[in-house]
Amino acid sequence: MLRLAVTAVLLTASSVALADPPGETTPPQPAVGSYRLETVAVDAAAVALLAGGLECAHACSSSSAMTPWFVAGIGVYLVGGPVVHGLHGRLNRAFGDFLMRAAPVALGLIVAGNSDCAAQDDDGCWTSANGRALEGVMVGTAGGLAAAVYDTWVLARGDEPRIAPVVTSSRGTTVVGFGGRF
Repeated sequence: MLRLAVTAVLLTASSVALADPPGETTPPQPAVGSYRLETVAVDAAAVALLAGGLECAHACSSSSAMTPWFVAGIGVYLVGGPVVHGLHGRLNRAFGDFLMRAAPVALGLIVAGNSDCAAQDDDGCWTSANGRALEGVMVGTAGGLAAAVYDTWVLARGDEPRIAPVVTSSRGTTVVGFGGRF
């Protein structure tokens, strides 16, 4: 019984010592709502630009005409999601999202760059046993899709409710309970 009384006194004393003075409590950070739709919109814009590059590859007379489409599509894909996270004040998620998006693109470019079909203009580049361009595109696409899905469903979901134990004491009254964002 004595231990219980000592524990209660110590908890009360520590909560009083650590409490902010009245009127000087800092307001809690506002909860960030879900912004999944914004990340989906940015990724859809990147896919549209890449699709425009593919369409131009079939319709344009030169390969230099499709290059801006691909560069813009990859650029929007790489920095679009991180910019959305940054605009919501989540810089750590923005940095992590950029790394997560850049890794499959870099790996795909490395695999495709090791192919020996850079000088070929026909479809043999995509089907030859020596050419790895198709494998590079597949690695970049699969990894990029996985990164975009993870970004949308996990990173951009917003703040979840948080529950924490609370001990508050004031003028002879001690309150023990739970608090947080709901």
